[in-house]
Amino acid sequence: MRLALALAALLAATPALAERVLTGSASYPQRIALPEGAELALDLTDASGAIVAELRQPLAGAQVPLPFSLTAPGDALTLQAAVLAGGAPLWVSEPLAIPAGTGAADLGALRLRPHQPVGFATRFRCGEAGLELGYTAEGARLRIGATWFDLAPTGPGTFTAPADPGTFASVHGNTLTVSLRGTPLPACHPELPGLAPFRATGNEPGWSLVIEAGIVSYTGDYGATTLAGDLPAPDASTGPARRYALEGLAFTVSGQLCRDAATGMPYPATVTVETGDAQLPGCGGDPLALLAGVTWHIEDIGGRGIPDTAAASLTFLPLGRVAGRTGCNSFTSSAELSAEGLRFGPATLTKMACPPALTRMEADFLSALQETDRFDFTEDGALQLIGGDRVLLTARL
Repeated sequence: MRLALALAALLAATPALAERVLTGSASYPQRIALPEGAELALDLTDASGAIVAELRQPLAGAQVPLPFSLTAPGDALTLQAAVLAGGAPLWVSEPLAIPAGTGAADLGALRLRPHQPVGFATRFRCGEAGLELGYTAEGARLRIGATWFDLAPTGPGTFTAPADPGTFASVHGNTLTVSLRGTPLPACHPELPGLAPFRATGNEPGWSLVIEAGIVSYTGDYGATTLAGDLPAPDASTGPARRYALEGLAFTVSGQLCRDAATGMPYPATVTVETGDAQLPGCGGDPLALLAGVTWHIEDIGGRGIPDTAAASLTFLPLGRVAGRTGCNSFTSSAELSAEGLRFGPATLTKMACPPALTRMEADFLSALQETDRFDFTEDGALQLIGGDRVLLTARL
């Protein structure tokens, strides 16, 4: 009792995290008017990459410079600004590091640059979940995890899976409404694109392609050929693909699952490079995009299933972390995704007592994580954690 009272007194005496007001403006030098329905978006992230404050401000016809003001914690943060239009980023800023401090801070003018996406899809955040939506000549294509849904137009801004009316996407300005198999998601908003480069590689002959800050850099024939140029607007394309043509080089990025021919690593994009008379296949994008932003619910461990009463899950977090439930306790661990595969570190668990069946399941779950060396997906999008040639764990959205 005394310990509880002492802890309560300590917590009461601990000051709340100081907040401050950040002000500034976002602008660009080009004499280009912003379209109707545009809005200013700002994301503040902490050292873990988590969003701690955000702003979505309809512009109602306002033009640059665009003033802003938002309240933020006093920690060291990173700010990125963007102008959204038609449900996608149109202009974006470089990330701005903000030192820890107290009191109001004027951040000055943030420089916006045009945003040219790679591929055909925009990424959205729906509460804690993430997904991608892109438009095709036939309608739209939705990706969540490693599951793709082809949607047909069924009304203004609305697209529905032909065989499943419970799966649809409806765009209203810069907000997306999504239902998956009859389960509605929280309102979805476009994610700010960040500045991580898009990378693609292929084998035999080895080639690599990097797109960063609007510049395409290509290396082919195991380093014997190099080309570079500005990222052009895509050619008119059909299906979930976009083709980009530079002098001496063209490449197509398609929203289709790709597995690296050498390692088997899954990637979210299929990439084909055209150089001379050759067409070179490869894979692109970040494999983590297939894992992160969703909760994977465990349905099988080691081919033995799981108890009916078990609630086991896995969620991939920023900065190489993973968390979830083992069926008995909550856990956190590290997760290292590299070109060689996927590995988990030792887990930290809560200390709940559970029935014997759930305790055994927890041991099997943690053992499966430690034995994992790669991952893959079934044809219907289930996640498989694999060790050697054995499927150790299967999970679904």
